[in-house]
Amino acid sequence: MKSRIPDYEIILGGDLNSFLEPFSEEINMYPRDNKEMTTVKKRTSTQGQFNKAEKVVCESKDKIISTLKIL
Repeated sequence: MKSRIPDYEIILGGDLNSFLEPFSEEINMYPRDNKEMTTVKKRTSTQGQFNKAEKVVCESKDKIISTLKIL
């Protein structure tokens, strides 16, 4: 994409189902490590998924992908 529009920087946000490992030296990805949590949630028993109720879930599954060095 950067080769087609070289005058622009690309910033993409993703709500992924799992951690995505960096796949290119030209693309910056944040967070870089799956130990950096981006999601912390706890369902209640009223949300319909009773087997998941009252369990705290901490995951690294949100991502910023960019041609810019953000951090």
